[in-house]
Amino acid sequence: MYRICRLVRLIPITVSLLLFSCAYFNTFYNAEKYFKEADRIRLEKSGKAIPLRAMDNYGKTIQKCRVVLSEFPDSKLVNDAILLMAKAQYYRSEYDEAITNLKIIYSQGSPQQVAEAKYWSAVCKWRKGKTQTAIDELQEIIKLSEDDNIKAQCHLSLADISFDLDRDENFLFHLEAGAKIIKDRAEKGIVYNKLADIAFNNENYSVAEGAYKEVIKNSLTKEKIENAHIQLLKISRILG
Repeated sequence: MYRICRLVRLIPITVSLLLFSCAYFNTFYNAEKYFKEADRIRLEKSGKAIPLRAMDNYGKTIQKCRVVLSEFPDSKLVNDAILLMAKAQYYRSEYDEAITNLKIIYSQGSPQQVAEAKYWSAVCKWRKGKTQTAIDELQEIIKLSEDDNIKAQCHLSLADISFDLDRDENFLFHLEAGAKIIKDRAEKGIVYNKLADIAFNNENYSVAEGAYKEVIKNSLTKEKIENAHIQLLKISRILG
């Protein structure tokens, strides 16, 4: 009887804990969902201004992350929420706010989170005009990191910086290096498509040919795959 009473008393506590866990997990899950959707939209418009729909979803990501931090400050997802919020703030050009959050990760994040924070901190510095500092930090991350995803992002950011500085050789090198080690198939297809088009327009047909073949293998967009086939035929005719 005593055991039964104890179990009965524990039920409300257990239910409360479960509800608490579900609440903060669902809030963070929604934040991640908004961020991934924003990223998908942004990547589809690669090279152009970030679409308003993507900006709106990045804003919703920030809102959901703030709910996790304010209502569930002791949850195990706090650092994940801070890091995700910083990423969204970067894309909304809120660089100072992002850097402030990234500093928190430096002091209390896991090694993986700290590694990510260093990358995002470097690109924030680039956007704030500290270009050489950003280049140095991104190159250092590539040398030291064992995470292919972070290394790929560093290469792609260095490609963007090189493009801004009219350093064409560096641009193509970093774009191709990043494309080779990206794990996400959709993003790989998008990056290779960008590389192929630029190489083709610069009459660098050997690079363009290899890149278009990768577009066919990795792109999830029928239109881009069909265009890659057409471009390969053009290259074949040009090269004889």
